[in-house]
Amino acid sequence: MHRRLFLGAAAAILLSVPAMAADKPVIAYVVKEINPYFNVMLAGAEAEAAKLGVELKTSAAASQTAVEQQMGIVEDFISQSVDAIVIAPIDSKALVPVVARAMKAGIKVVNVDNRLDADTMKAAGIEVPYVGVNDEVSAYNAAKAIVDKLGGTGKVAILEGIRGADNAQARKRGAEKAFAEAPGIEIIASQTANWQAEEALNVMTNIIQANPDINGVFAANDMMSFGVIQAVAAAGKEGKVVIASIDAEDQAKANIKDGKALATVYQNQDAQAAKAVSVALEMINGATVDPDIQVDTILLMAADL
Repeated sequence: MHRRLFLGAAAAILLSVPAMAADKPVIAYVVKEINPYFNVMLAGAEAEAAKLGVELKTSAAASQTAVEQQMGIVEDFISQSVDAIVIAPIDSKALVPVVARAMKAGIKVVNVDNRLDADTMKAAGIEVPYVGVNDEVSAYNAAKAIVDKLGGTGKVAILEGIRGADNAQARKRGAEKAFAEAPGIEIIASQTANWQAEEALNVMTNIIQANPDINGVFAANDMMSFGVIQAVAAAGKEGKVVIASIDAEDQAKANIKDGKALATVYQNQDAQAAKAVSVALEMINGATVDPDIQVDTILLMAADL
């Protein structure tokens, strides 16, 4: 049985508190926000927790920019004395101090999805195992699909995620690498839309106005690609701008089938979550775990759907 409470933008969203025996290990799973991507991730975490017989408490901030709110969520789980915390941090540096406080309190911590910053952790005197994917490779593959579709020639833009997030930086690097390998590709803009569709619509509208001959766009997540698609349609350029992104949300796959986008990358987030929960339990039981655990990703195009 689950209780689901939605407490509004100013409060953490407590997604589920299973009613289980008190003697079972308690693992808190903290994500950035509730959206289709993290819904899949949480489903993977819940399935693995049920399989392993652990109590899972899940929570999320109201948005992917609510850094202080996510810090408060972790503080709350520290006060509850959970056995472990799995966290997909909004900001790779800002969340390190509260993670360090959790570890000082004897709570095991696993980092998932977006890496905590290595230098900031070193300065704090902590090491946290990471479970996730190679975001640079995911972005490279998506951007390479754009290059191939354009025949190696054209003007392209990059819509970045939150610049303080490690995965946003990695996705930008991957796209830049793919585009740089084709001498005929010119990056005419690289701007952040902070993972958000509405912001991407505004950013992309401005990019198109300044560069009406744009040929392709790499959006660092599917949500931003939705805004890009709207902007392209509003400018009367449907079918003239090649779009690829990351996350493999259902709407992104539908857009590919409809010819509105070229590709997306499945980040295997349910497998990431399942592995993170199992690693957390191993740590609770005293095991030494691999500090860096990689999960494969998959490029999806129309032929794959």
